Amino acid sequence: MSDDIQLSAPSKPQRRRVYQPKRDSLNIKLPREFTALCAAQDVPVTAAELVRHFIADLCGIPAWTTTSHYASLGPAAQEAARAYHQTASQARRDKTARQGDSGADAEQRKA
Repeated sequence: MSDDIQLSAPSKPQRRRVYQPKRDSLNIKLPREFTALCAAQDVPVTAAELVRHFIADLCGIPAWTTTSHYASLGPAAQEAARAYHQTASQARRDKTARQGDSGADAEQRKA
């Protein structure tokens, strides 16, 4: 009899897998205006909750697929988050293009 193959039963019963997003950390200092805005709502929301919902909306993470605090608020919120992301991305591209143009102009002036 060969001892090459060993079978073992799992020690714990297998649970249904729940989506757990890969996480990176981000530490930022929030302006007082932002935390005040969050607190001033009819139903106050913490800054962390607001950011988590925005991320979930942007990435389309539905509430039922995760045990983390990331949960989309639905299709309308997802659309708004994606529109904001597109606007912010375009502003960044425009800024980068302007900086690139001014750098090229400076090189031409040197020549």
